[in-house]
Amino acid sequence: MDTQDLPRGQGRRVLVVDDDAALASLVSEDLLDLGYVVQTFTSAREALQAVVGEPAGFDAVVTDEAMPEMTGTVLIQQVRRLRPDMVAVLVSGCSGLDLASRAREAGIDLALPKPIALRELAQGLARALAARG
Repeated sequence: MDTQDLPRGQGRRVLVVDDDAALASLVSEDLLDLGYVVQTFTSAREALQAVVGEPAGFDAVVTDEAMPEMTGTVLIQQVRRLRPDMVAVLVSGCSGLDLASRAREAGIDLALPKPIALRELAQGLARALAARG
């Protein structure tokens, strides 16, 4: 896909979390291509520890919802305790009103269905980062 017309990351730091290593890698590569600095985890607990260790080290988190150790929603809630201003993107194989409703209730900036469309991710992430300054 040609990414020239998509918003650029401009070095913003994104935490990508998905227990499926192939999907985590795919999202990470897409974000790298857009100019983001990416740290990838297949463990929600390890991702949370990275934020605990350096709360100012990330501008956004992009996480899968269904993971064995903790859900993406719980991860985002834990991250937000440390960094209330961090942009949160939730990705799920379950789409529709339930996902949107849960995301809204949790204060999540953007909820996307799987498979992730790069254009939606790039535009939504850029909008959310701009809105949070």
